[in-house]
Amino acid sequence: MNNVSNISINNDNIICPIDLNILDNPVECEICNHNFCLKCYNERIEYLKKNNLEIKCAYCNKNKDGKWIVHENKFLKNLIKNLFKCKKCKKEFKNKEELNNHICKFIKCKICKETLNYENFLNHIIIQHTEEFIKNFKVNNNNNNNNNNYYYDENSLPVKGDKYLASNGLYYCDKKTNLNCGCCSGICSKGNCLCVDCMNYNKKIKKLNDIILINKAAKAAKYKKKYKSYYCNTKYTNEKICHYPNEPCFECQILTKLMKKYLKSEVYNFLIN
Repeated sequence: MNNVSNISINNDNIICPIDLNILDNPVECEICNHNFCLKCYNERIEYLKKNNLEIKCAYCNKNKDGKWIVHENKFLKNLIKNLFKCKKCKKEFKNKEELNNHICKFIKCKICKETLNYENFLNHIIIQHTEEFIKNFKVNNNNNNNNNNYYYDENSLPVKGDKYLASNGLYYCDKKTNLNCGCCSGICSKGNCLCVDCMNYNKKIKKLNDIILINKAAKAAKYKKKYKSYYCNTKYTNEKICHYPNEPCFECQILTKLMKKYLKSEVYNFLIN
């Protein structure tokens, strides 16, 4: 079963009618097709037998030949597992809150392919790959460049909940943005527009105020009311800088186009009026 986590289902389908929590090892009633936690089912059967009560489904109150027959729902079991699974370390969680509080701290070395704890990665590079480290440092120093992703596989960067940290310092979720921007693939990933949720998350992490937005080039931009546009103050041609009264860069033009979707309504109304 591929891309199970991308399947949209109703919350009622993953909630146990008995304990009202997300299903754990779901079993499906063969009469009404409702699902229950295996533990809840067993406890219910035990309770009914102990009190000499008729054994019947806890949802539809029916039975088949005096029995409440269920079978394992493998599809739903796998679906729920993937709903709350870390993309990188594959650790499974009971709910979305636990997943969002999880920070995956494993990163893969490009040189030796070893997977290490994020905090120990720099020591690994300096000690295990000293020659490569010195060589790369000299090259970047001469070119006045900082090649951060020279050593690590970008796909192994730390994950926070359902978001991963890209080499440009922004978090993305690899989900559809639903922005209809027309300038990228519409997937919230490096080089593309951020979805609304990731925009707000990155702003919170970077402690940016409500007015500031981040364009697809990973630059923070501020709105200038007089010119009715966002500007990021970065050079985008040999002569031009994205700063008023110049024409904004392409990325900031897109940001201005999308600002209504990114900003809270009261902030948007304040800026355009």
